[in-house]
Amino acid sequence: MNRISRYYFHRSVLSLLIAAMIYAPPGMTAFTSNVIGVVNDETVDGSQRVDERGATNNAHIINHGNQEVYGGISNGSVIDTGGHQEVSGHGSYQGQANNTVINGGSQTISEGGISTGTIINDKGTMSVLTNAKADATRIDNGGAMDVAGNATNTIINGGTQNIYNHGIATGTNINSGTQNIKSGGKADTTNISSGSKQVVEKGGTATGSNIRAGGTLIVDTGGIAHGVYLDTGSALVANTGAGTDIDGYQRSSHFTITGGRAEHVVLENTGQLTVVAQTSAVDTIVDAGGKLIVHEEAVAYTTRLNNGGILDVREKGSATGIQQSSQGALVATTRATRVTGTRADGVAFSIEQGAANNILLTNGGVLTVESDTTSAKTQVNAGGREIVKTKATATGTTLTGGEQIVEGVANETTINDGGIQTVSANGEAIKTTINEGGTLTVNDNGKATDIVQNSGAALQTSTANGIEISGTHQYGTFSIASNLATNMLLENGGNLLVLAGTEARDSTVDKGGAMQNLGQDSATKVNSGGQYTLGRSKDEFQALARAEDLQVAGGTAIVYAGTLADASVSGATGSLSLMTPR
Repeated sequence: MNRISRYYFHRSVLSLLIAAMIYAPPGMTAFTSNVIGVVNDETVDGSQRVDERGATNNAHIINHGNQEVYGGISNGSVIDTGGHQEVSGHGSYQGQANNTVINGGSQTISEGGISTGTIINDKGTMSVLTNAKADATRIDNGGAMDVAGNATNTIINGGTQNIYNHGIATGTNINSGTQNIKSGGKADTTNISSGSKQVVEKGGTATGSNIRAGGTLIVDTGGIAHGVYLDTGSALVANTGAGTDIDGYQRSSHFTITGGRAEHVVLENTGQLTVVAQTSAVDTIVDAGGKLIVHEEAVAYTTRLNNGGILDVREKGSATGIQQSSQGALVATTRATRVTGTRADGVAFSIEQGAANNILLTNGGVLTVESDTTSAKTQVNAGGREIVKTKATATGTTLTGGEQIVEGVANETTINDGGIQTVSANGEAIKTTINEGGTLTVNDNGKATDIVQNSGAALQTSTANGIEISGTHQYGTFSIASNLATNMLLENGGNLLVLAGTEARDSTVDKGGAMQNLGQDSATKVNSGGQYTLGRSKDEFQALARAEDLQVAGGTAIVYAGTLADASVSGATGSLSLMTPR
């Protein structure tokens, strides 16, 4: 009905008086309970009904307040925490709410209701039900909008929009925040900016989404996203599971994920594709920040693994035809069915039938050599790691800034500058060569035999039970066996802990090296830049520690507790300090 009709504005004096009657129980603010005319600037803390003849301007709906706009009009209402406004149609009249601000309260747009220009602030909620409409809503940080009707031109600034069954959202702009498309919900022409995301759940549909750099499109198993466009620097998170159906453009190239097959997908900037059992991915590009995961009984063909990208091949998964850049991270296990490819240096690599060959690990790459399997000629660069499990064997690994953890057996490992080999309990390293800047760490019950310790190499260990070490360095042969360390060379980060009840003889502590004696040592020499400690500041029982013939030749020695016999200090920088235990 036309609101500018004679019936609407020309009423009897009696009807106007009735409309102006005020209801105000004790302790409550006076407001018009049944609005059939126009009221302004009222505070509503009870029930107020605005029918098709009524309109409110600038109503303030506070705790326990409920305004029912039943075919009427609400302009500029503010809804505080505990307040509620419901807008619905009545007969041929549409209920209208214009320029509402929700400050922790709630607004429901029911059948026949329309809202325009609502602002949803922190902890505020808005529900748009079936056959209801909301236009130009703004959802600020902490606000939420649930849509089972129709929402157009929504702006999300840190809030959340949930689109439920029968709900349709058109022209949404997500500047920051999230749009969740539930089963049966639809979103069309959504713009997703940096720091924002659109999530398409199973049974949900997104059409024409535009994901800008820094934005994210997440499509769950069974989700549908058609005609999407992903800018360079945007992220797609998806999988090849049943019912997933995605198509669109990335870098001007068409890509698809449908029918259990992904083709020409680009993954970058937290983007991730998970290839599930009995599905495949073809011609995937994994760029910086992207990740491709290949599960059991899944296959990835002709993957391009670029710098900063991650390819993760799980047990019984396969990835063939990989092109790996120098900083592309391969995460794999020797239980993978088949992994083949070519490194940036032209070397072919593979994992087949429990044997890994020529694997390059860098920048987050990890190879797990499982029990009863092998690896050979693994190259571990900075950020890479090889894990050799119990009953597994790794041969010819080269560590250049990377790490090898040995729980099984490692043969002929070469440790270069920045590389670390750690021998865990019951692990064994045989014929390891430690070059300058490299580190070999042997933990309790670990073994390292036939070691070559070159100048500037670091050995870190102790005289704990079960440790067995033997090798050569510039001063001859050295060993640790049966809790006795002999002729150890400690430098450039190397250290030796002599435990109570154990012994060290003829140790040399050079620049950057350290030795702590809690047991007994003899003929230890501390050269310039080296540090020696007798006893420990907090443990009284370490007073039994003993050092004989300590030679401080330019280095530093500190005695906390114990017995020191026949010590000498020489060199301009040599020092011996006696400290009081704390």
